[in-house]
Amino acid sequence: MRTYYLDAEIYLSSSAIWFDERRYPLNGIEGVWRRSRGLPGGRLIGQLAVLIAVGALAVLGFGLGIRGHVSSGTLARLFSSTTGLVVVGVVGLGVSVVVVLVIEAALHGIESAQRFGRQQELWVRYLGTDLLVLSTSDSVRLGKVHRAVIRALSDRQP
Repeated sequence: MRTYYLDAEIYLSSSAIWFDERRYPLNGIEGVWRRSRGLPGGRLIGQLAVLIAVGALAVLGFGLGIRGHVSSGTLARLFSSTTGLVVVGVVGLGVSVVVVLVIEAALHGIESAQRFGRQQELWVRYLGTDLLVLSTSDSVRLGKVHRAVIRALSDRQP
């Protein structure tokens, strides 16, 4: 007997699929489909809102701070000394690290929204009855189970 998929909730073999502690022979399965519920990217919208708010506060603070230093001549003294140039270099490096981290956070948020964006369900029709096999927000796991069911149904013997 061939195993197509196995985890804590679902076991799919060449003869049957087990879920909810019940066995459903593959010969009785007439179809399989996916269904999604909820808004895509709900977590991403929240993450981007926080990121924009923090960025706006940082730009505002930097703008207000630099205005006082320009009018008092602090920046001119800073760029005219070796110590000042070292400070500018270290601060520039720190700012570039923060920018990279912000971009990484945004990319991680996008990836997270794609994988865990909405509630997804896998259904099968077994002897005329629709059965919910899996309900998850993990689209990767749902895709693995769905492909395994499709392979098992295409490989079954009549």
